[in-house]
Amino acid sequence: MSKLFGQNSQINYNKNIIVALVGNPNVGKSTIFNIVTGATQYVGNYPGVTIDKTIGIKKYKNYAIHFVDLPGIYSLSSYTDDAKITVNFLLNEQVDVIIYVIDSSNLERNLYLFTQIIELNKNVIIMLNMLDLLQAKHKSININQMSNILGLSVFPIIAHKKIGIDTNFLKHIIHLYNNKHISSAKVDYGEDIICEIDKVYKLLAKNKDFINKIHKTWFIIKLLEKDTLAIKLINIFQNKAEILQQVEKSRRHIIEHFNTKIEVEIANKRYGFAKAVVKMTINKQSIKQIDINEIIDDYVLNKYCCIPILLIIIYIIFKFTFAFSEPVVNLFNLFFKFLSFKMSNLIQNSVLKSLIVDGFIGGIGGVFSFFPVLLFMFFSIAFFEDSGYMARASFIMDKILNKFGLTGKSFLPLIIATNGCAVPGMLATRTLESKRDRIITMFIVPYMICGAKIPVCMLIIKALFSYKYQTIVMFCLYIVSIIVALSISKVLSKIISKDYYSHFIMELPPYHLPKLSGLLLKMWERSWLYIRKAWTIVVLTSLFVWGMFTFTLTHSYHNIVEYSIKIINPIFKPIGMDGNKAIALLSGLIAKEMVISTLSTMYSVNNSNKHVCLKDKIHNSQDWSILQGVTFIIFCLTYVPCITSMLIFCKEIEKGKYKWFTLMLFGNTALAWLLSFLTFKIGTLLNLGT
Repeated sequence: MSKLFGQNSQINYNKNIIVALVGNPNVGKSTIFNIVTGATQYVGNYPGVTIDKTIGIKKYKNYAIHFVDLPGIYSLSSYTDDAKITVNFLLNEQVDVIIYVIDSSNLERNLYLFTQIIELNKNVIIMLNMLDLLQAKHKSININQMSNILGLSVFPIIAHKKIGIDTNFLKHIIHLYNNKHISSAKVDYGEDIICEIDKVYKLLAKNKDFINKIHKTWFIIKLLEKDTLAIKLINIFQNKAEILQQVEKSRRHIIEHFNTKIEVEIANKRYGFAKAVVKMTINKQSIKQIDINEIIDDYVLNKYCCIPILLIIIYIIFKFTFAFSEPVVNLFNLFFKFLSFKMSNLIQNSVLKSLIVDGFIGGIGGVFSFFPVLLFMFFSIAFFEDSGYMARASFIMDKILNKFGLTGKSFLPLIIATNGCAVPGMLATRTLESKRDRIITMFIVPYMICGAKIPVCMLIIKALFSYKYQTIVMFCLYIVSIIVALSISKVLSKIISKDYYSHFIMELPPYHLPKLSGLLLKMWERSWLYIRKAWTIVVLTSLFVWGMFTFTLTHSYHNIVEYSIKIINPIFKPIGMDGNKAIALLSGLIAKEMVISTLSTMYSVNNSNKHVCLKDKIHNSQDWSILQGVTFIIFCLTYVPCITSMLIFCKEIEKGKYKWFTLMLFGNTALAWLLSFLTFKIGTLLNLGT
């Protein structure tokens, strides 16, 4: 990782300090991580952005400080994969210092997790972030008072403005590393619960080899709550049966005494601690204010307005993309036309000329001429993310997804897939507690219009539809992909039994105007992933397709492509596609970017006018009608995902992977063929776009 502050490369950094960044989702951990380490970890407004631990190194005063950005969690429970990453790291890895990041505008909720962190008996530093949001509510925090109550150091910061993140906290990390200091704050669980904790502890203490390796209060409370990780750890104790028996007795006693679930009573005690800290440290100014967030949410979250507003925003994203990308796409096309013209005049050898102009420039130009489309698409999506709306979209979708067997948590992976690629969308399902929900969500993620499919859709739409219809066609295709995905979800939810019922908890961040620098960074990072992924594959595939068109296989058929077309033509002819379109779609099994690359190369080889862009070639071709174009897009959106997505899908599922792989491979392809067949036949009967 690059470093924030200038360093002397001559220094021998022989002391390593492990620092864990811990906190709720969306409190600014990744922002702090980026500032301190100089990294560019993605920052978002919803859980699931950090789905694995990320490590960066800051070298300071003869020490190498290893910062570990852990997934945001609300509790030290192990129900989700991202929570398991955080909990396992804190319990099983060497952690010298924990930096607990707090959203000061949501102090009470953030302190709930803090009550569990201090029970791990580790060095803790609090970074009190987002003070500007608290001040906007006409509130302030007595930092010294909070530090005294919690018994540890508190650093007030505003991370997104880089305020308060200086060398002072680095010095304190080193101080804690050399002089361990545990927080003196403790949650008062009451005499009855403490008595039961002591009973269990006496049995645990018989195992002298293990008792020093666990965190007494936290571990016993997790046993009383029947946490799965804690129950598994009991297996290492020789008297595990005796311990579990006492745990059950203690659970019954607490439930009978408080007449409520033990999890609820423990949570009440922890929130009681958090409320007390808030009451003693928060200062309120007696100023009557209008909360702009509540006013906007009255409309955005209104049960009658929320869906129309969501659809309008989706339409705005596509309208913005089409309107502003068109001139830039034309410039890219002119550049590749110019390059093709120059190379044609410069190179004399016919085979080499065909290789460079048709194979290389033709294939590369077809794909990368639509790079501006991705830039504007990702910019507009980033705007609504950073404004605070995207979290509300998840909240809105919760009720809709419930009707199709999922929760609002499944909306987040779908959005991540739309932001770039199905692979990170599938990985983001680790935030889901239910294995069933994970499988269903991963299965429908490829139906989203990802960054690789967007150029395919844009190419066909721009080639076959007039400008005034382009946005509405793209909007309709996006809605179709959602309808198909939800329909598949409904079917799978009926087949797979529910294994775990979870409630959807979503923090709604305040609305604010996004910073241009942040929008441009996200736009570039997501678009660059497309370029980085496509570059090598596009070049190799373009050259491969060029070779198939150029070199003869037998005397009966002109080239390898025509031989392949004759084999697959009977399958694709009923859905209105010729062999060239079929070959392009088959190349999409490697990566969806290859669909455009293959089309571009084929039209470049077969077209006498080498200097016309792919969009114009399709527009002028007799082989493309509006109906055939729509059918082609529908097939592309719904058939089997790329091989990388399928491999990730199998890896994440673990059990029954071959069954699910087979279903995705053949089921998706069959569904794509059926939908395309119905579209083509109904369109033909009604004489629509023929």
